[in-house]
Amino acid sequence: MAEITKDIKSLFQEYERPETTVFAPIGNINVHEWEKKRREACEKFRLLLAPENIDKLTKDDVSDLLSFDKNQTMEVRRVTPRLVENIEAFKGAIRTLIDESRDIKERLNEALKAPGVGPAVATMILFLYNPERYPVWSRPKEEILKKIGAIDELTGTPGDKYVKITETEKKLSSELGVDFLKLDTFLWWLRQEKFQPTEETEETERVPFKAESELRNYLSLHPEAIEKGLSLVDVEFQTDVGRIDLLYKDENGNFIVVELKKLREGDRALGQLLRYMGWVREKMAKGREVRGILITHEFDENLDYAVKEVADKVKLKYYAVRFELSDTPFEV
Repeated sequence: MAEITKDIKSLFQEYERPETTVFAPIGNINVHEWEKKRREACEKFRLLLAPENIDKLTKDDVSDLLSFDKNQTMEVRRVTPRLVENIEAFKGAIRTLIDESRDIKERLNEALKAPGVGPAVATMILFLYNPERYPVWSRPKEEILKKIGAIDELTGTPGDKYVKITETEKKLSSELGVDFLKLDTFLWWLRQEKFQPTEETEETERVPFKAESELRNYLSLHPEAIEKGLSLVDVEFQTDVGRIDLLYKDENGNFIVVELKKLREGDRALGQLLRYMGWVREKMAKGREVRGILITHEFDENLDYAVKEVADKVKLKYYAVRFELSDTPFEV
């Protein structure tokens, strides 16, 4: 892990250079050009998300809202079909989020009950609606704030955590003399340029996926790779006790909680999985069975012993990546 930096202002000065670029979802882009595009996107979507226009939102509007090419903030293709399918529930979540007569913690916690709406999507909507008041809260944002020493572990409800993120970003914005939009772009650049592991690290050589997110995204699109008959409920499903990597249902309507083990995480991953299973059993299952699957790349003897003790509830699976060449295109 990179050393926690304390000299954010000097890094910000580096960021402010005219030639500074960042690797965004659309490829390398000048950060100042990106800032401009992001402000234009916020102006557009603030009108679209106005209370009087929410009922008029179409499926195309929702697709635009969730596309990086349009929102210039986040690409959330994996949940777009679910949000489009449940468009009325999504509109209700948007109405809740922008109702500034209510406490933000209450609004966020309620909005997250809508199918497919996670913290990242919800706070992106808030950001697009009013970037001067609401920052984006995503897993990468949370990671970089921890690495620079701005926050510790977040606890409480999603609303509680978002309030902490907002307070932290307000302080950083004040220290740097910028707004949330510029700060968000700066933090994205900081994560990409200063805190990405190098290709020569041992961990990169040992893991066939560049990042846990690639494996998670693949399994969200191909649940049959885990078990036949699974249907995806949600990705990075937010609970009161943490984020579930992948949540599925089997053919009988039982819940399957999937946790992806990081390198050298060992027993901690199993503890997380059991905690998530307990939460799903109490809050969602309503008498349905809850099973867990822990997916890892390498054998861990200690973990293997631990899983054997809960073998009736938890399975351990291993993944590998194989490359194949062909003279003709593969079907996707």
